[in-house]
Amino acid sequence: MSRLLPPPAAFGFSPSHFPDWRPGQDSAILRVLDSDKRINVECQPTGTGKTLLGVTVAKLTGLRTLILTRRKGLQTQI
Repeated sequence: MSRLLPPPAAFGFSPSHFPDWRPGQDSAILRVLDSDKRINVECQPTGTGKTLLGVTVAKLTGLRTLILTRRKGLQTQI
């Protein structure tokens, strides 16, 4: 269980779909938020929750966010 961020439900995500952060997901969100870089890239393996990471960062910053994916199924998720 993550102790760095409140659960995803605190950011408006469905608690039934996203009850808690996956391992390392919360620290990746904080890493992007703490970065002073204009562009941040997260390259992580399948199943780590990159989509939730990107959407959470976009919600928290209110900035325009680009999420690239090569699969149509992931495009429809976002």
